[in-house]
Amino acid sequence: MAAEGHAEEHAQTAGEYIVHHLTHARNKELTGPFDLSVVAWDSMFFAILVGVLGCFFLWRAARKATPGVPGRFQAAVEILVEIVEGQAKGIVHNAQSRKLVAPLALTVFLWIFLMNAMDLLPVDLLPAIWGWIVEANGGDAHHAYLRSVPTADLSVTMGLSVSVLIVCLIYNVKIKGLGGWVHELFAAPFGDHWALYPFNFAMQMIEFVAKTVSHGMRLFGNMYAGELIFLLIALMGGALGSVGFGTGLGLAIGHIVLGVGDLPHPDHHLAGLRVHDARVGLHRPGARRPLTQAATFLPRFPFPFSSTTQSSRLGVIMEVISFVALAAGLIIGLGALGACIGIGIMGSKYLESAARQPELMGELQTKMFLLVGLIDASFIIGTGVALWFATANPFLGQIAQAVAAQAAK
Repeated sequence: MAAEGHAEEHAQTAGEYIVHHLTHARNKELTGPFDLSVVAWDSMFFAILVGVLGCFFLWRAARKATPGVPGRFQAAVEILVEIVEGQAKGIVHNAQSRKLVAPLALTVFLWIFLMNAMDLLPVDLLPAIWGWIVEANGGDAHHAYLRSVPTADLSVTMGLSVSVLIVCLIYNVKIKGLGGWVHELFAAPFGDHWALYPFNFAMQMIEFVAKTVSHGMRLFGNMYAGELIFLLIALMGGALGSVGFGTGLGLAIGHIVLGVGDLPHPDHHLAGLRVHDARVGLHRPGARRPLTQAATFLPRFPFPFSSTTQSSRLGVIMEVISFVALAAGLIIGLGALGACIGIGIMGSKYLESAARQPELMGELQTKMFLLVGLIDASFIIGTGVALWFATANPFLGQIAQAVAAQAAK
């Protein structure tokens, strides 16, 4: 019994589980949003590991390449090389410069692909193995943090983005010369006139910063949201497995049926709308409060009810959970709608362009897939954040503290 109580005491909640899996193995804790003295050992280890593996695979493919009928592995590498070579030709027109740019682009592409592919591993596999190793060496498994997706670390993605910026600047100077590049900084985009030099230089600096931050933040946002979604899926699987598939499915259907049967009547005007829970015991007696008052649940605002009964406190918490569920549904639904409309419009325009100029079909197809990824990124990020709030609401702790403080008065 004591062991069971000890286990229950230290059992992780959904929020603690997510926070544990999103914490890096660092040399020290962050003291602010930008701290160059903090090193994420797990990101460095897995980034170097998959980089070495990627270089090994490319070397093996080049060594075993045959001029005859290629195998499946060689064919896959050749397709990848052709795609990257096509992109390099569209950006760098000098054949001599492409001898370095194309292999570098291929290496970076494969490196980022392999770092992203680490997200396909089971979310608990590597952290559990690391926890066992730490515990076997006398450490605390609960404080053994490990993240296996390097691109879900903002420092890695921003480092890659800054590296790409440096390579671009070097090749700008190499192709245009130092004088030509400096002249372009002051002469573009508005024109070569001394009165426009400050504005041109300011726009060039803004463009460099915006591209660098955008590249790093987009990759980080996609992978962070994807990692969060996998964690939430793992939580859902754990909740389903704890009661069995049949029981879990029955509870889900029953909750939906009871919730639909308990919807508010049509004559409830908007100012008095209140989302009910399926259990009648949680309904608060008395007149319904308007929505403007229902939002005053933060600790810095007084609670909108004077009664300290258990049903009143639970009613406020259930209201907040209901509003969060509605917000999560709106975020996911509107994000999916916008992504579907955007991808549909872009697909139709691609088909029209390919029909008019078939010789550009290959180049347009590559750009279309890149834009599909960018459009889909906003939906993935929104879905991750919405599911996070729906399954592990970070505000519930503040609500519980405020309710307890109100009840103590």
